[in-house]
Amino acid sequence: MLVCSCNAVFEGAVRKAVSGGAACVDEVSTMCGAGTDCGSCIDHIEEIIDEVNTEVRVSIQAA
Repeated sequence: MLVCSCNAVFEGAVRKAVSGGAACVDEVSTMCGAGTDCGSCIDHIEEIIDEVNTEVRVSIQAA
């Protein structure tokens, strides 16, 4: 799914950035370019950050 239409950044790239250590929108933006132009995707980026972090917590708890 396309997250940032200004920079053609897809959800997979945002998830990869978060999995690689990006903890906030600014860090995601630095790593993959999403959210650096008009800003309309920032809410979606924040949702993805929360989703990935929740997935990691659940995975750790299950281990």
